[in-house]
Amino acid sequence: VTVADDVPCRLIKLNQSNQSMLNEMASQDVMLDSYQLEIAPTQEIERDYRVTIDSETYTVTRIESSLTDLAFKQVLITRKR
Repeated sequence: VTVADDVPCRLIKLNQSNQSMLNEMASQDVMLDSYQLEIAPTQEIERDYRVTIDSETYTVTRIESSLTDLAFKQVLITRKR
C-alpha cells in the first residue's frame, strides 16, 4: 500500500538488548534489525504494511497505541539482514 512518498518521520534503531529479545520472540533464523518509527498521529499505517525509507524496505510489526499521543504515533518496524 502506497500512502505517500513525502511523509515526515523519525527512525530510531533499537538497542541490542531489545533486538535480541525481538529476534527470540520472532523465532526466526534470519537476523532482523528493529527500529522504532515515529510518524504523525493522523498517518494511516497498519501491521504488515511495508515502509520504504531511503530505498530500504521495512515491515510494520506492531503499532504502539499506548505510546501514541497528539504529537506522533510510534510503530515498530523490522528489516531483514
